Formats: sequence, structure tokens, C-alpha cells
Amino acid sequence: MLRARRIALIFPLIAGCLYSCTSEAIKVGDGEIEKPLQDVAGVRREDLASAQSKLDAQGPGSPGLTLPDLYALAVDRTERLAIKQEKVIQAESDRNRAVGSWIPSLSFRETRLGTLPDHKDEDRERRQRNQLAAIALNNPALATTTTSSSLPPNLSTGRRLVLHVPIFTGLKEYAGIEGSRALIDQRKYELLHDAGRLYLELAQDFYNVLVLERSLKTRTELLSLSRQNVDQLDRFVALGRVKRTEALQARSTVAKLEADVQAVQDNLTRSREALSLSSGVRPDALFADAEPLAAPSLSRLQAEDIAESRADVMAARATLEVSKASLTQAQGEFAPSFYVDGYYNLPRHNVPRNRDIIAQFTFEFPIFSGGSSIAGITKAESEKRTAQLTYDLLKRQALLEIRQAFDAWESSRLQIAAYKKALDAAELNYGAQLDYYNRRLGTIVDLLAALTTLASARDDYQKALLQERLNRVWVGVATGELPVRRKNQETVADKDHSKETAK
Repeated sequence: MLRARRIALIFPLIAGCLYSCTSEAIKVGDGEIEKPLQDVAGVRREDLASAQSKLDAQGPGSPGLTLPDLYALAVDRTERLAIKQEKVIQAESDRNRAVGSWIPSLSFRETRLGTLPDHKDEDRERRQRNQLAAIALNNPALATTTTSSSLPPNLSTGRRLVLHVPIFTGLKEYAGIEGSRALIDQRKYELLHDAGRLYLELAQDFYNVLVLERSLKTRTELLSLSRQNVDQLDRFVALGRVKRTEALQARSTVAKLEADVQAVQDNLTRSREALSLSSGVRPDALFADAEPLAAPSLSRLQAEDIAESRADVMAARATLEVSKASLTQAQGEFAPSFYVDGYYNLPRHNVPRNRDIIAQFTFEFPIFSGGSSIAGITKAESEKRTAQLTYDLLKRQALLEIRQAFDAWESSRLQIAAYKKALDAAELNYGAQLDYYNRRLGTIVDLLAALTTLASARDDYQKALLQERLNRVWVGVATGELPVRRKNQETVADKDHSKETAK
């Protein structure tokens, strides 16, 4: 009995060990960055604290939130990465369940048999007659109550401990363990990839807001100057210095500027709401651009060489491994299985103790399953082919995205110089038109047209600057450089890339 208790204690310890291998869950908006997110998102508690302090202290003259600040707040406040982490936990639970199905299991079983009609009274009378006959004939053997039964232990009545030991089950459990391990890798790579996508999408919303804010400021200033000039037109028309048609045309220009300002304001409101949804900050938060990023740490050719080690590609490769394990499981339906069940009967009142441990050996060989096994193999083979095609497709898509990101970044750098020349020319033209107007050599319409051209050139130049920074972020995310992770923390993709390099 002591040995049985020791055996019974082993199984909870194994279960506890498996449960402790499960990753930590993520709580949204608790002001803490759990370790799984620190590893894949590169956000530490001090980063979140700094961003939160900026958000709390916002007001006139206070520093605005930068893109890294928004990312830190989004990692803590949004559900996106938390959902991916829950899928990692689910995959680890599947792994633990697969391991548990291969480990011997111990259970308590109580079996009672019943018949129709019930023969309990007849059995009791028979036992009483046997006891009387034993006394009359002085033969105690006639009254002996047997404790054995011709029924197998899994059908006989009584209370017992049952130990189930799987020995060989057609590699189904082994394939399940391998598939669950690959599924864990897949979920972790998906979490790693989604952290980069979150950073890129935040950057798109962030720089869109900055573009609209600067455009609104430029157009508002232009509208104010235009209104001041138009207010003088009525007096000039009365003095005969300006034609009435020029005044009407100027007022039309001002009306169009007012419509443009309102349209930019509406777009800015919607963009702020979108950024609020993706980052978790309030829509009226103040934003500020940080210093521009340095040149990429990898050249175009180096980035293309590591395209296959991107997180999304590695997730597709892990999916392929999962499909291979599923195929092995399906094929294992045709393999024989062999397992052992051990039974230990617990003592009962008025029944002699039976300390024997009964072992039941079972060998099963599948013969016919109605075609379900063949259908399972056909489906698993199709899923494997689909996973292979998806993996090949994602490799090409990753390479294409890296090339497109570098092309866009390099093109935007050239556009900045071109738009700067256009801005300088617009400033010179406005200065000349202002001089002509002051010397009565030009009209107010010409001056307003030059002012509008200057505002448009300034808008284009500001957009080019911010687009270059957005494209630089795109290059960083496409190559795995962004978000910046802790240097002392080796991520899943880094480990796999190191293995490939070693090979």
C-alpha cells in the first residue's frame, strides 16, 4: 500500500512540472510589461513608465509622444499581442497534453455489476445453504467464499487502482508531441511577427497624423494671410485700385482654402481616432517626431539573404512541420498498438486482502475502419502540400517586401532633395510677387496664387520628410531591425538564424 501511495504522488508532480512549463499570460492595461512581451516586443518596464509619464504630463509646452512611446503604450494597452500570447499558451497546453497521453496514467475505478432480473437474493440463499452444508458435513471448504472471478479485472466488481501504461500506439503520441512542439514555434513566430506589424501600422497612423497636423497648420496660416489681404480689397475697389473681378476671384480662393482647411481637419480627426484605437491613448494626445533613424544596419543584399529567417517565414515553416506530424498521426491509424493495464484491488470489509497486482496485456491491430483512416491520410497529405505551398509563397513575399521597402526608402530620400528645390523656388516666387504687389506692379490675385503655391510646396516638402522616416521604419520592420529588442535577449528568430549559420 505504501508503494501505491508513492506511485500516486509521482503523477501530480509530473502534472505540476508540465503546468509550470506554460508561458505567462498577459494582462492588458495593467501598467506592466510581462516577460514574453519584453522578449518579442523589446519594450521594458522603464520604457512604458517613460511613455506614461509623458502622457500624464501633457499640456501646453509639454513634450509630445514619439513613435517608440506610442509603441510601448500599445504593447501594454491593446489586445493584439495578448491574443497572440494566449495562442502560445494554448499551443503549450497541447504539448503538455500530448506528453501526458504518453505518460502512464493512474486512476481509481469502482465497478458494480447488475443483472436483469436481479439474483442477489438467490446468491444470498445459496451462500447460506453452503454454510449449513459445511457445518453438517464438517467440510469448511464448502463455505469458503471465493475472492476471484472468471471475469477480467476491468469488468469484475470492486474498487481498484488502475495503472495504464502505453507502450506502442502507432507513433500517434510521438507525432502528437512533435507536432505540438512545432505548433509552439509557429505561435511564437507569429507573435514575433505581429509585434513588428504592430510597430509598422502604428508608424503609418502616427506619421499620417503628423502630416495632417503640419498641413493643417500651413493651410491655416495661408487662410489667415489670405483673409487679411481680401479684407483690403473692398477699400481698394472703392478707390479704383483693384478691379471688382479680382476681388471676387480672391474671395473664391479664400472660400476654397476654408473648405481645404475643414477637409484636413476632418481627416485629422479620423486619423487621430484610428491611432487612438491602435495605441490605446486618447485621441487628443500630443505627438512629436523624434530624431530620424540612422541608416539600416543591413545592406539590401544582406537583408535579402536573411529573408528566409523572418518571423513570418519561420512561422510558415513551423506550420509545415505541424502538417508533417499530422500526416504521421494519420498514418499511425494503420499501425498496431500495445499497452498494459495494471490493477490493484483495494481491501474490502469481510473480504480477505488481495495484494496481487493483476497485469492485463492488450495488443490491437486495426483491420477495417470504414475508410476513415484513409480519408484522414488524404486530408493530412493535402494539408502538408498546402503548408509547403504557403511556405514557398511567403519566402517570395518576404523577399519582395524587403526589396520594396528599400526601393521606397531610397526613392523618398531623392524626393526630399527635389521637393526642397521646389520649396526654395516657391519662396523666391512669393517674395518677388510680394515686391511687385507692393510696387503696384502685380495684382492681389497673383500674390494669392504665389502664396498658395508656397503653401503647397511646403506641404509637399513636409510630407516627403515624414514619408522618408516612415519608409525607414518599413525597412526596419521588413528586415527585423525594428522594433528594437534588448541586445542581451536572443529572440526565437535570432536563435534559428544562428543555427542556420552554423550549418
